[in-house]
Parts: sequence; C-alpha cells; structure tokens
Amino acid sequence: MTGAHEPVVVYDTADPEHIAPPSEICLGCSGLESGHLVPVTFCPKAKTKLPPVPGEPSS
Repeated sequence: MTGAHEPVVVYDTADPEHIAPPSEICLGCSGLESGHLVPVTFCPKAKTKLPPVPGEPSS
C-alpha cells in the first residue's frame, strides 16, 4: 500500500471475453500486486478528490 489516497480508474483486462465497467479505487488503500482493491467510496480521503456526482446534493 502506498500513502497517496488518490482515486484511480482500473480496467479489468484479464479476460478478453468478459466486459466489465471501469472501477474507481483508492490507490493508497488498495494493494494492486495482491489484487486487494478498495473502492474510492470506502476511503474518505480519496472520495473528497472526486468531482461531484450530478444530481447528488452537496454536503
């Protein structure tokens, strides 16, 4: 795990027959080498760096 809690978009390219949407993960909380991926919404630090969601009330 790194110390930078940055949102990163990950694409699943392991299986060319499987189509999966891209996922936003926290780079600081995830372990890419081990395959442990933490969604950005589970990390308050990374979530604050995302743009606002259209239609979602701002806090």
